[in-house]
Amino acid sequence: MMIIVDEYDSSVNSALISPNADCFRKYLKARTCGYFRFFTLLKQALRVVHNHALVVGVTPLALSDSTSGFNIRFDMTWDSGFQDVCGITIDDIEPVLNNIGQKYRWDVKTKEQFNKKLIEFYDGYHFGGDMRIFNAGQVVNCLQHIYRHGEFPNPLVDVNTNLSESVLEFISQCTNKQFYPILMELLTDKVEFRLSAYLSIDTVRNELNAGNTNTLLSLMVYYGALTVVTTGGVSTVCICHNVCCPNATFILQRTYAKIPNNVAREVFVTLLLENLQLTLDSESKEHLFTAVKEFLSEFNPTPLINLLHGSLLPIEEYSDVVHSLESTFKIHFQVLILAGLPINERSRLTNEFCFPQGQADTVVFPSNYKNDQHPLILIEFKNTPIRDLASTPKKWEDQIKLSQKFIAYDDDQMNQLELRPSGYHNFKTVSARLDDAMRQLQVNAQKLQSGFPGREIIGFVMYRVGLHRVMYKRVEFPAS
Repeated sequence: MMIIVDEYDSSVNSALISPNADCFRKYLKARTCGYFRFFTLLKQALRVVHNHALVVGVTPLALSDSTSGFNIRFDMTWDSGFQDVCGITIDDIEPVLNNIGQKYRWDVKTKEQFNKKLIEFYDGYHFGGDMRIFNAGQVVNCLQHIYRHGEFPNPLVDVNTNLSESVLEFISQCTNKQFYPILMELLTDKVEFRLSAYLSIDTVRNELNAGNTNTLLSLMVYYGALTVVTTGGVSTVCICHNVCCPNATFILQRTYAKIPNNVAREVFVTLLLENLQLTLDSESKEHLFTAVKEFLSEFNPTPLINLLHGSLLPIEEYSDVVHSLESTFKIHFQVLILAGLPINERSRLTNEFCFPQGQADTVVFPSNYKNDQHPLILIEFKNTPIRDLASTPKKWEDQIKLSQKFIAYDDDQMNQLELRPSGYHNFKTVSARLDDAMRQLQVNAQKLQSGFPGREIIGFVMYRVGLHRVMYKRVEFPAS
């Protein structure tokens, strides 16, 4: 006899997401609950020799919290030996594309283009190793559409098999202040964390409200918004018990959460920008759209910088003063540009743009890339934390007040600010730091131009001092 349980964890997910589901959560955990009793009977049946259970497609939240733990003895999810059974691989879609190609008489180049786009938008998940796995629901839906119509669906995200946007929305509504900066960091790079193999429905909301990064990112991994990558290629998953929480297990290794593909990235960007725009009134939105247009069309960043000086950024706290990173400033600036662009033009901005001769912080391409007359925009970001100023107050409240005063300083006053020596630079003044950044910009512009011959480049150095003041310099590099 084979028992197949569909939508195994839908009840648990509903109990997690609904803000008024306390009674439902208690019911699911009650030993008299039919849901609980059913899986208890299954667990008893597993004591019989030759009886086995294979549970797929569920979160540890459902396994450990509403089915008496189900006493799972072996979790194969993160075992690299089983990574190819966790989804659809590139090799798996090869015969499907061949079949579709025969139907529409594709040539080799057309097939390669479809294959490349499928990989960029739906591939990139990892399960304990370096093998790339597709989002099965999304790629199957896409392939069905291509088979019927000979083209990609629009939009590329299938609303019936989305990346648990309701869960992401639930996470964003919690009171933790980690969500916004972590989202922005993920848009730039992978984020180190510990993947929890045990999640309790009674505590997960409290952990999110408290800003538990591991719980936050683990939920996103299990709901398909992120994937897990490790250092050093193929990984062997080791399980250990956390001393503070004996019921919690973690992967032992340098483990990172990462956005796997463009569809997941689109969900992240959309959610992030929607949350940002919800904080703005109609007048502020109009200012944002106008500022972004003026920067990208007229190459004048002043209105955009004024918005950065304003209230669009999250409230800065003590930790942000101590750790006011260049990457944080860069992401703030990039998010404002993305928020002011139409959805179909957000791909114009490329973060950490790599080219054969080097790498640039940010490159913004023209809306019509084939228009050789419109220049590329190259942006290099620099940052001096408040702690690097020679006259930094000791109290963080005073540091914030000093940082805010810089907004009213003119360029001469800012350039004369003295810096204290540090392990990563020996500049004596803000002016010297800015001049060095300009030299770096010129080098990177020349390298970029060698990869795009005949294109003019408008280069900018965006330099933040403290938390609030942004200075900039602009230079034009004519087409070579």
